[in-house]
Amino acid sequence: MPSSTTRREAIAKTVLFTLGALATVLFLTTKNSTALAWATSSSLRYGDLCRLAQVKFFQPAEPLPMGPLSYVDSIEQAQTLKDDDHWIFIGDSFGFIDWSETPFHTQIARELGAPMFNVCTTHRLQFRYNPFAVFKDQTAMPETERVLVYQIAERLIDGVFAKPLSPASWSDNDGMLFGRLRKINYALLKDTEERHVTVLKHSFITAPIVELWNSAVFACFGRLPVETPVYSVDPPFLFYRPEVEAFERRHDEQQIEQLVRNIAQLSQELRAKYRCKLVFVPVPTKMTLYAELVTKQPYDEFLPRLCAALRAREVDTVELLPVFRRESELLYWPTDSHWNNRGLRLAVDETVRHLR
Repeated sequence: MPSSTTRREAIAKTVLFTLGALATVLFLTTKNSTALAWATSSSLRYGDLCRLAQVKFFQPAEPLPMGPLSYVDSIEQAQTLKDDDHWIFIGDSFGFIDWSETPFHTQIARELGAPMFNVCTTHRLQFRYNPFAVFKDQTAMPETERVLVYQIAERLIDGVFAKPLSPASWSDNDGMLFGRLRKINYALLKDTEERHVTVLKHSFITAPIVELWNSAVFACFGRLPVETPVYSVDPPFLFYRPEVEAFERRHDEQQIEQLVRNIAQLSQELRAKYRCKLVFVPVPTKMTLYAELVTKQPYDEFLPRLCAALRAREVDTVELLPVFRRESELLYWPTDSHWNNRGLRLAVDETVRHLR
């Protein structure tokens, strides 16, 4: 019979082997976007903000109607821009998230009755909201003018257009050594700590435990995680920290002018280099529309001021905020940072009306 020492060694080896296997699975999961999405997908059923808060009080009775088409773009389907592509769409999660109907860009194309080449900059991070990346293989001017519908969330405008975008300021470089090294660095080293936290907090194994703890903290102290710092209980409403910070930011006239100058330069270069007309579509954040639920601080009217200045510089701009403000029905999910089906429909109608 094995001695007690031998048994302890066997148990210790088994424990070490198990921990090593778990660590390996954790490492590989965080380095593969598909595996990471699968391991944490269950916590997204009730909205991205409900996932971040993980408090039972805010969880809706039914999962949100997420459809099967989210984040599918033309490049994902191994397509490149063709010479006869007339309509182009570049957008973030507002443009590509699928709420039981079809995404923003797909509905626009359907209403126009024409195909639309589309790129999701949330998915294609190397593009960094830079439309010049779409034209990287274009060598000749198209026979007819193209139209680029450029959708961007309000909170991202300050960062994306702090400097001018140019054909040289994006980072694909697939065929170059440094481009490949950048991709390896992104896969293995970029946001490593954040990915580990995501698995530990939001995997199907750990999420119930975290939710139990966060719910108890909220019930006792009224506190939520830092990702969702402000909230309303009547009605239940969650707000995303970057959107809160963007709402609290004050824009002076000099800042507005700098942003407008860079957007206008983008419009001019697209027309001159690629015979492409820019149609700028800034999407108001949930905080912009419903800030009165959580703060008395007034909105600095960033979007109206920006859009007015863009029109003065002859940049074609779709203004969604006035349309949204006239609507009494709820346009954004209480537990998600994105518009609901009603908000999406209004955005499609206004954008298509403008394009026509």
